[in-house]
Amino acid sequence: MLMKLLWSRAHLILAVLILLNLLSTANAADLITVLNAAQTHDLDFLAAQSTHDAGMTKHDQANSLWRPDISIQGGAGRMDQQTQTTGAQFVQNGIPGIANFNTSINQGTYNMWAINIRQPIYNGDRLAQSKTLDLQANIAELEWQAAQQDFILRLVKKYFDVSMALETLKTTQDQLLAVQKMQAEAQARYKLGDAPILDLHEATAKLDGLKAQLLAAQSDLEIKQSALSDATGIGIDDLKVMIPTAGEVVFDHKPFDYWLTQVISGNPQLLLSQNQLNQARQNVKRYHLLSSPSQVNDTHVYGSGDYGPNASNLNRDAIIGLQLTIPIYNGGMRVAKENEAVHLVDANLDKTNRVRQQVSLQAKQAYLGLTMGASRVNALKAAWLASETRKRATEVGRKVGDRSTLDLLNAESDAANAHLNWISARIDFLLNELNLAALSGQLTVDQIKSVNNTLQTF
Repeated sequence: MLMKLLWSRAHLILAVLILLNLLSTANAADLITVLNAAQTHDLDFLAAQSTHDAGMTKHDQANSLWRPDISIQGGAGRMDQQTQTTGAQFVQNGIPGIANFNTSINQGTYNMWAINIRQPIYNGDRLAQSKTLDLQANIAELEWQAAQQDFILRLVKKYFDVSMALETLKTTQDQLLAVQKMQAEAQARYKLGDAPILDLHEATAKLDGLKAQLLAAQSDLEIKQSALSDATGIGIDDLKVMIPTAGEVVFDHKPFDYWLTQVISGNPQLLLSQNQLNQARQNVKRYHLLSSPSQVNDTHVYGSGDYGPNASNLNRDAIIGLQLTIPIYNGGMRVAKENEAVHLVDANLDKTNRVRQQVSLQAKQAYLGLTMGASRVNALKAAWLASETRKRATEVGRKVGDRSTLDLLNAESDAANAHLNWISARIDFLLNELNLAALSGQLTVDQIKSVNNTLQTF
């Protein structure tokens, strides 16, 4: 039931993403557009899909272990067979007689055929193997679910990397224009004797620094655009991403214990580790002494003969019955294999407990990122608005002589940094929200739509 639920949820997400893509913005590449395009271009996702398809064949392999094994044999050739009977006694009309006769075949033709059917009835080894194969299919399904959620998180992060790089470039360009204007004003005022040479030097130094920042921002944007383009197949010129600045961030204040319970019961990586532990336990059963006997239904039909014109002997055999095999001793290999499997169970148990610790810690980090992130976003927005007010006040103060050019340069820089910090905090909040949902195996289309609704064009 769990596997069917995971399968339905995973494929529902992908199907709805394709549907939503038809409704998304035509002139801008939003999250729905990017995720839909990446389903046919992201190499990690495509590899995970093929691996999943291969893993699902394990169910068929498990079922095949209990189906009959049917084989047909046939042969033809020439043969020699030397047989002689001496002193054979026959009774005819009450009178005994002794005769010698030859049944040899010299350079005769030979043919044979056989049909063999073996139907397993009981086999502890096969039983353990079939359960192991079913577990491997379950593992493949869990890996596929984890790969899909990882795919969404990776693509959203790449998308926001481009958004942040674009905003950084835009903000740096705006700063550059503002400082160029200040430098021109400082130079004009210096020539008029209305401002000291220090103002001109400070503006020039700031301008040179911004030019270097602009080059770095352009390089960073190109790299991040290339990464997103490779994953989606969308050309860089068509990657008109948007920025998550619409609306207010809202956190669903469910207690951490609720989320921890969801993570422990639904985390794909933890479920995967638990299935690997069950697989290791099946290997112990496979090599246990009670799994060594086997019983099969054996059916054989065999025929041979027609050795040529001088020997037309025909032979037909048909056998049907049960065969029971009980291994007595195989040099200690079974015991050694069983001991190895027991130790591997202990190792997998420790790994499962470690995964439980890791996902619990990751859930704690994501939860704190949300509880504190909402307040952080609001605080940084207030700081940005305050820095904009300070910048405007400093501009007025510089015109009347109460503030220096350096004061205005600092105010301009602080306002730009505050704006970028606010956007970065919004992105972190949205990523933590998606990450917490993914950790609990509950990353749904509604959450993707919710994040998509925060996007605005530049």
